[in-house]
Amino acid sequence: MVYVIIGFVVIYFAQVYPWAWLLLILDLFLPLIVLLIERKIKKNDTDSTNSFLTLSSSIDVMNGHTFEYWCAELLRQNGFTDVSVTPGSNDQGIDVLAYKDGLKYGVQCKCYSNDLGNKPVQEATTGRAVYGCDIAVVMTNRHFTKGAVEAANATGVWLWDREKLAQMVMDATEAKGR
Repeated sequence: MVYVIIGFVVIYFAQVYPWAWLLLILDLFLPLIVLLIERKIKKNDTDSTNSFLTLSSSIDVMNGHTFEYWCAELLRQNGFTDVSVTPGSNDQGIDVLAYKDGLKYGVQCKCYSNDLGNKPVQEATTGRAVYGCDIAVVMTNRHFTKGAVEAANATGVWLWDREKLAQMVMDATEAKGR
């Protein structure tokens, strides 16, 4: 509505001052330009979030074996080296071995439809000892129960939930863009 009023004022002044036609053109196209700029800014702000949301829906339907390989690749993209997936059977609670900053990580990967209890924490604790890891991690597409958090705090196991995975995906995406 404001732009319509401004348009009428500009038309009136355009009759008196010839340069006022420039103002009329700006008045007509300025809302379109502002709208396009706002959409571009909003799109850029939500691209990385939307890409993880789309990705997370595909993660949630992965089987355990596929999720382990996906986690291994995510670790590689976040600066981990010598990343390897352990043999499927009898893995002693560690699905992925990786190194970063001189530390050996043992990662238990769990792709579940419900939040994780303390059993994966116990498995990662055992796996840390068996594989001689410095750090044990439970990595999941879900969240952890209070019992899992208590067990992790008591044993020193790191818990990487859905939000941590999202951050890692965004970090890897930003690193590719540099």
